[in-house]
Amino acid sequence: MIKAITSLSLILIIASGYALLSCESKNSNQGEGIDNLEIQLKWYPSYPDESREDVEVGLLWILSYLGEPINERNYQDYMTWEMDDVLLLDIDNLVHKSSRRKLWSNIITEIESHSNDNVVDVGRFVFETFNRSEVYYQLTEMPTRLSEYLKLHGLKNDQEFAVSKGESCVSPGFRLFESTDSKNKLLDIAYTAQEGTGSKIEDFEAKEVEVMDFMANGQPRFGVYDLDGSLLPGADADITIAGKPAKCMWCHTSQVQPLIFAVSDIEGFETRDSFVSLIKNQNRVRRRYLRSTDQDFILDSLRQHSLAELLYFTYEYPTPQRLISEGYSQKQVKSLSYHQNIEYLFYDLEFDSMVHRHAIDPTFKRTSRETVWSENVLRH
Repeated sequence: MIKAITSLSLILIIASGYALLSCESKNSNQGEGIDNLEIQLKWYPSYPDESREDVEVGLLWILSYLGEPINERNYQDYMTWEMDDVLLLDIDNLVHKSSRRKLWSNIITEIESHSNDNVVDVGRFVFETFNRSEVYYQLTEMPTRLSEYLKLHGLKNDQEFAVSKGESCVSPGFRLFESTDSKNKLLDIAYTAQEGTGSKIEDFEAKEVEVMDFMANGQPRFGVYDLDGSLLPGADADITIAGKPAKCMWCHTSQVQPLIFAVSDIEGFETRDSFVSLIKNQNRVRRRYLRSTDQDFILDSLRQHSLAELLYFTYEYPTPQRLISEGYSQKQVKSLSYHQNIEYLFYDLEFDSMVHRHAIDPTFKRTSRETVWSENVLRH
C-alpha cells in the first residue's frame, strides 16, 4: 500500500512539474507578463455607405503593412463586432513571436491610456501605429542604422541609376538609386534613394537616404535615414514630398519601384531601359512570392488598400458626419472652417467638408510634412 501511494505521489509530482513547465513554456512563448493583446476599437462613420466590412478590410491592410501574417482569407478570424460600432481586434492570437507580443503590449497599453474605458478610436489606432513613424519602424523591424540596412542586403550605397531633375514625382531635384540585382528571391530585393540638392548631376549633394525592401509577408517596408545613418521620422519637406514611411504605400503597393515620369538617361549611370527591365523582373518575382504565400490580395485588391488610408485620413481630417458621431454638437460643427478633398474621386468619394483635427484638438501633433504635403498639395 505504501509503495502504491509512493508511486502515485511520484506520478502526481512529475505531472505537476510537467504542467508547471508547460505553463512556463507557454508564458515564455507569449512574452513575459503578456496575457491579453485584444483591443476594442470604436468606429465613427465618416462618409455615406461606409460599412463595418470597410473597417475590417482597412485593418487587414494596416496589419499587413505592419508585417503581420494576415490575409484576406483569415482576417475575420481576428475581428469580432461586440457592438454595432465596436470591434474587438484579437492581436493576441495573431501574433506569436515573444518580442513582437511584448512590443504590441506596450503599444496597446500606451494607446489605451489616452482613451475612455479602454475603447480606442479605430482611426486613432491606425494613426498611432502605422502613421507614427517611430512605432512603424519598431513593428516593421527596420534597422536602426543605415549601415545595418546596407549590410543586411549587401548594398554599398553606390548609386547606379539617376532620375533627372524635374522627372521625379516626389522630388524636384535629382534622385539617385541603388538596387540589389536579385533575380529570384523577393526578400533579397532592396533599394536606396538619395535625395538632395544641385542644379547639375555633377553638383548633386545628398541630404538624406530613403530605403525600401520587403517583409516576409510580401509587403514593402520603408525608411528614411540622415547622412549620419540615423532613422528619421520622415523626409525633409524642403527637398522632397516623399513624406513619412506610411505615405510611401501610395505608389509602391502595386509595383517594386515605379518610374512614373522619368524618361531621360544620364551619362555615367544605368540607362532607363536597363533599370526598367530590372524592375519588371523584380515585379514578377514579387507576384510569384505573393501567390505562393497566400498573399494574392496585395496585387488582386489594390483598390481596397484605400480603405486603410481612409481609416487614418478621416481621423486626421474628420468630416461633419464623423464629428457628430464623435459627440460634437451641431453648433460646434457649424463653427469650423472646412476644406474640400478630391483625392478619392476614383473611389466615388468626394469630401466637400473636412477639417484638420488640430482645429478641434490642439494636442494633435502636426508635422511639417503633414502641413505642407497633406494640406497644400492634396487637401485643397
